[in-house]
Amino acid sequence: MHIGITIVGAAVIWVASCLLSIVT
Repeated sequence: MHIGITIVGAAVIWVASCLLSIVT
């Protein structure tokens, strides 16, 4: 359970950082 949440959280952070780098 916790592993799945960790993977989802990492994916969200990765996508967010990608979007920020594209916008900036």
